[in-house]
Amino acid sequence: MKQRKFKASTGGDFPFIADASAMLTKLYQVKAPLLKIAKRTTYVIGGDGLIKKVLTGSDALDPSVALGFCEVDFSGA
Repeated sequence: MKQRKFKASTGGDFPFIADASAMLTKLYQVKAPLLKIAKRTTYVIGGDGLIKKVLTGSDALDPSVALGFCEVDFSGA
């Protein structure tokens, strides 16, 4: 439910992935130092399936930053 509210608050029109089991947090090594939570992280994935950009901190919270690295133009969407 928190993720749904977060997604609505950002206006993001792209997939968001929750990581309730912390599997992705461990796999991508994005755990916050000294804390038991993940750092907010946004991955921009290209059409070829490869990671194009990794955003953390306040950049990860603002979808417009991630959109700037997308291969698709979302400005008219």
